[in-house]
Amino acid sequence: MFIKLPMVRILEDEELWYEDRWIASRMPQILKELKAKYPDFDTDIFLRRAEDGFIPNPIKLEETGKKENIVLAGLIHREYTLTLLAGVVGVNFDDSGRALIMHENRQIDVTDELIEILPNLASACGLSIKNLSVDEKWEKDIDELMNIVSLILYISVFLRSTEVIESVLSIFVFVLTGISNKTLQRRLGERIYRDLNELGLEKIGRLFVEAISPSS
Repeated sequence: MFIKLPMVRILEDEELWYEDRWIASRMPQILKELKAKYPDFDTDIFLRRAEDGFIPNPIKLEETGKKENIVLAGLIHREYTLTLLAGVVGVNFDDSGRALIMHENRQIDVTDELIEILPNLASACGLSIKNLSVDEKWEKDIDELMNIVSLILYISVFLRSTEVIESVLSIFVFVLTGISNKTLQRRLGERIYRDLNELGLEKIGRLFVEAISPSS
């Protein structure tokens, strides 16, 4: 029903490489996309390790400070985002905030699973945005990821879980304050603020803006 990935373990892992055969199978396409924008970037080592089922740790890529490596980290996080997103497609909500899916002609309550997966989805999506923001070439991709951010916010509210909303917003505060492009940071912050207002969370929206402002 839901796709569960060990996002926390991965993000805390200090190894340069780790085994993930699903993402490794996607690396040729990811690297092709990267090469299209950075044709001089050498991707051979990533392709070779992917053949053995290994991918680079995105945290270690980011720590190199090299733009192409940071973008690659963002693309890996984006792949996790899309994989996790597939696990929440088709979820419906009843009036009490329960998350339900249809399986073999019957409704199944997946509220607990959704509460567990949303922070991971927010983390993967947010880190992808943060990494891709190092180069304006990826702004269109960031805009697409922001649509997922909006979906995450809506689902968080439908779940009626204060804990989930706080967790998700804390992740996005971390993401936005880590973006050095202030124009992009402001635009993304305004998008989240608008989403929160539309969900009837005007006060939380104002607190969110205060949290990401330079003076906070």
